[in-house]
Amino acid sequence: DRYAISVSTRLFMQTIAALLLVYSNVVLYDFGTITSDKLFDTGFFAIPLTVFATVGSINSVNMIDGIDGLVGVVSTVILALIAVVSYVSASEVQLLISVCALGSICGFLLFNMRRPGFEKAKVFMGDAGSTLLGFLFAYLLISLSQGQNRAISPVTALWIFAVPLLDVFCAIIRRIGMNKSPFKADRGHLHHILIDSGYRVRHAVYFMAIIQLVLGTFGILGYYIGIHDKYLFLLYMSLFVFCTYNMTRTHKVISIFHNIHRYLGLTVRGGHHIYVGNLSIQNTIDNLNILLGDTNRQYKYEVYESINTGNGKLYRFAVLDVVKTDNINRCIITMRNNLKKIDHPQDIIIRQYIARNNRIHTYNTQYLGNNFKKIFKIRQPRNICLLNKSQVSTV
Repeated sequence: DRYAISVSTRLFMQTIAALLLVYSNVVLYDFGTITSDKLFDTGFFAIPLTVFATVGSINSVNMIDGIDGLVGVVSTVILALIAVVSYVSASEVQLLISVCALGSICGFLLFNMRRPGFEKAKVFMGDAGSTLLGFLFAYLLISLSQGQNRAISPVTALWIFAVPLLDVFCAIIRRIGMNKSPFKADRGHLHHILIDSGYRVRHAVYFMAIIQLVLGTFGILGYYIGIHDKYLFLLYMSLFVFCTYNMTRTHKVISIFHNIHRYLGLTVRGGHHIYVGNLSIQNTIDNLNILLGDTNRQYKYEVYESINTGNGKLYRFAVLDVVKTDNINRCIITMRNNLKKIDHPQDIIIRQYIARNNRIHTYNTQYLGNNFKKIFKIRQPRNICLLNKSQVSTV
């Protein structure tokens, strides 16, 4: 981390580390029963495959370390799954290592994970931390999936390590397809796509951690209930092909993730407006004051009026300006809790407001009173009218 080390030097040292595993008899002797009821022995390729798997594990963890808390949280999920498997199989050494690593990562995440009131990491894992974790995963998963008293099959190990492995190998294939170096960083990883889809850093971390938990749990349960290795392997390869295909079409994936983001009601990075739709024509201000409650004077808002092109009815909506982005979630929750205090609460829509085009643009504003502001110059669709204070209060 202190000095810039070339890719070739890194790979050489990682290979030495992998050979230490081989020296300790932690070797991929077989791939389980992925083709038939007999073990698929690796034979003469056992040592090269062990080195390849170890180096791949190290770099998989290292390459997904792109946002605060991601490697720590995903590693916590993986280690928790490994700890469960180790406990069930009475693998004491692996259980001890996984639990110790879990404790240290949880302590690290207290200063690395973004959360409300702690929006900036104070410590970073660096290459040293992610490289060590990748090496530990290689040791734990290989040692648990080999031998006569194996705790899991090698295919199950792939499921437990699914997110780092799939993300990195999809990125490498995409880079090669674009005639780029597979080791040159870009913004094509899953966490980059989530960020570009509008997810906050912590939301992207949670999203990937949930995916890892679901895939890892599926692999473990599949092994315990007796699903044959070849079916688990076919499912994993199908997932790999699906991910590779979609990761090369990031514009479509971003659209899908954006729709999921909207469905979950999450807030977008950098936004500081709230949309309140279907307000009562007769009690616009009263409803807004009730919804805002004690926070009424903390925010400024604009009230708009329009005609529904479908039924020709007049309707109103407001756009609240929340200066501090951190207050959006709190304000939305407060407003939704106050819905029960007004008539017909089921008609009112409360969500984050996101400007999806530049048709509405304001210039030269002047504030009137505590909340309303008058627009002297505005470009907007013809069927939407911005109301000033007198127009709203006279209704």
